[in-house]
Amino acid sequence: MNSNFLQQLITWPNYFISGSELRSILPGTEDARKAIIKRAVHEGYLQRLRRDYYLIRQLPNKPMLNTFELAQFIYGPSYISFESALSYHGWIPERVTVTCSATVKQTKSFNTPVGEFSFEKTPNDSFKLGVSYIREESARYLMAYPWKAIADMIYCRKKTWSTVNDLMLDLRIEEDSIKNHKLDLLAELSNEYPHELTKKTLYVFFKELIQWQ
Repeated sequence: MNSNFLQQLITWPNYFISGSELRSILPGTEDARKAIIKRAVHEGYLQRLRRDYYLIRQLPNKPMLNTFELAQFIYGPSYISFESALSYHGWIPERVTVTCSATVKQTKSFNTPVGEFSFEKTPNDSFKLGVSYIREESARYLMAYPWKAIADMIYCRKKTWSTVNDLMLDLRIEEDSIKNHKLDLLAELSNEYPHELTKKTLYVFFKELIQWQ
């Protein structure tokens, strides 16, 4: 392994790196750069996630791998949503084996050496609404609040929950989790999410939950 390249990988600020970033730090011709990257993969210093996206392996001082952060490196712009967001916030009891995200790009899925990642296309106009920026030790990623994840599920999965009870039964959500959680966001989503069925369903939920107060 080229010692200069190895040192650059050691000092690289993340545990992941793209092909374009690799090419920017490698000298020589395109064929020479490809040969160095191929050797780094063969020797285990780089691990392919998908075409042109890599994990940096076997090197010191790298942050712990975080699949939520990694999802947004693999395919973005995107944010954690659907079952992954509901599990993160403690709304559903199941452990989610696929890291589920919403994106403004085309729907895609990737089966990588560190797990499966799915990305479902949601409306561009609502990308930032109901999404928070999470700082977790060395990781940084975007995470949907539960009501935004529910809105994305209605839009992408064509869910037809008629009542809050239908929603809770289907996803096994406890009443204590749902009844007082960010009703202001639920009201905003029922007005602003750019899809009529989604807005109508969320408005029904909002009206019901107000009556539970």
